[in-house]
Parts: sequence; structure tokens; C-alpha cells
Amino acid sequence: MEVLFHFFFEIFKIAILSCVYATVLLLVFSLLGYFATGSWFARVSKGRFRLWFGSTLCILMALSVFMFTYWGDQGLAIAW
Repeated sequence: MEVLFHFFFEIFKIAILSCVYATVLLLVFSLLGYFATGSWFARVSKGRFRLWFGSTLCILMALSVFMFTYWGDQGLAIAW
């Protein structure tokens, strides 16, 4: 039961972290697009929700894969 709680906590933590990282990435892309008009950053930052949602999903998958590696081991692999 403790392992299941820990697993759900890790999934929740990864979801929150990916939302925060995607928001920071969106802000950086928006600033770069604002100062460099006509660049790739300006084109990509036009679709804000699409950029945020896509980067959230990519970061979520990357952090989920990292969680089960040797370096991201949180003790879940031993209990399974």
C-alpha cells in the first residue's frame, strides 16, 4: 500500500513539474519571439496553448521514463 501511494505521489509530482517547466518554456519562447520578430520562436509562440500542451506532454513522458532509470530511482523498482 505504501508503494502504491508513493507511485501516485510521484506521478502527481511529475505532472506538476511538467506543467511548471512547460510554462517557463512558453515564457522563454514568447520573450524570444517578441524580441526576434519573424524568427522561428515568433511563429511557434503564436499558438500558445498548443506549445504549452505539447511541451507538457513531452516533458511528462521524459520525466516518467527518467523515473524508472537508475539515476531517477525512487525506490519503486525494488518493491515491484
